[in-house]
Amino acid sequence: NNLQLGPVAPRLGSLRLEHEQAAPDGPVVTLASLHAENDLLDAALGRAYSVRGVRVAGLEADLTRYRPAVQAASSGSTAAAPAAVPGVLGQIQMPVVLNLDDVQAAGTVILAGSAGPARADFKLNLDQFGPGREGTLRLEATVKPGTAGPVTELSGNFALLLAQSAQRTFTKAELKGRVDATGPQVAAGRQLLFESSLYRTGRGDDYALQVDLLNGSERARLLSFRATLPSGAKRYEGD
Repeated sequence: NNLQLGPVAPRLGSLRLEHEQAAPDGPVVTLASLHAENDLLDAALGRAYSVRGVRVAGLEADLTRYRPAVQAASSGSTAAAPAAVPGVLGQIQMPVVLNLDDVQAAGTVILAGSAGPARADFKLNLDQFGPGREGTLRLEATVKPGTAGPVTELSGNFALLLAQSAQRTFTKAELKGRVDATGPQVAAGRQLLFESSLYRTGRGDDYALQVDLLNGSERARLLSFRATLPSGAKRYEGD
């Protein structure tokens, strides 16, 4: 839980951190710089938390030495499985009013692997997230395994759209993505494309998932799923 902070220069409505690093006996997180602007008055009055103009640069999370603690279950105790509650979107509500605008971050995550550490570089952008708005999170990522193999690099682009009601519940979630693989045993021009959506309407919840394999100009459907949960029902309908 030790934390080392470099120069901190806060001012009214903004915060800047530089050179932040966690303790070396667990995950090591280095942050070159972070800048954010926020509405202190609304936060102080408990009305909302509004953060904008976030810039995260030089973020590196080294997880190669991280070993999460595993808590052993006490003898004789049996944990009951949580009951499945139909209607995913209806069960999610933001605990507070949170507005996020113009958030940009870039960094690297280093993961432990059996043949060496794997490196994942990413860039993300988040905008228009908050009650009554449709927020969009865009992510670009490249993963390089720690050793030579059939796949030498994975790259992907993802876009997540989240529509939030004035009551801080979610009414729509859409995820679209593309994954490319590069390697000596991977045919050039192949891409994995997927689209998924969850909509909450007056009729109930609609779910859809589609996964395609793009091979040059040819597109093959690998998976297609669609289901509806009518309002008040506990069983899904679909194919």
